[in-house]
Amino acid sequence: MLTLFGVGVAVATFIISLSKRDESLSGISVNNIYETKRVWYNKNSNPKIVKQKITRNANIIINSCNYFKIGKSGNLKGRAGNYKGYDAMIILCRSKHKNLIEELEAYYNHMYITNPKNENKKEGSAGVMSDKEGTYYLYISVDKLPKHKIKK
Repeated sequence: MLTLFGVGVAVATFIISLSKRDESLSGISVNNIYETKRVWYNKNSNPKIVKQKITRNANIIINSCNYFKIGKSGNLKGRAGNYKGYDAMIILCRSKHKNLIEELEAYYNHMYITNPKNENKKEGSAGVMSDKEGTYYLYISVDKLPKHKIKK
């Protein structure tokens, strides 16, 4: 009987530890899509400067959260609902060019793949990106917003 009680306590403790990010919660609300200082990336942009801006913003965000995922989308409102257990989606960069955003996603997934807060499973650019809004986005989804200023 005592052993059964011990197993029950262990299971309860395990369940409580999992509840810090409840996967059964709804996804990110469209009201919780934010943007860092607007970064546009086009064919005439200097890739080095664009990456410097994105990296600076991403590092600030990552340092203030418990976990994150980096992704891409052409339909932010539709994509946000898929992030269960996350509180906000923050746009890191915009572009009219799908391939530029795919390259950035691959670059940042590779850069942060060993970060213990990163919940991306693969390096590179994964998944198909649909174009619903005419603009493609590189974003980071987080469990909590950083304390620095982010625009709605």
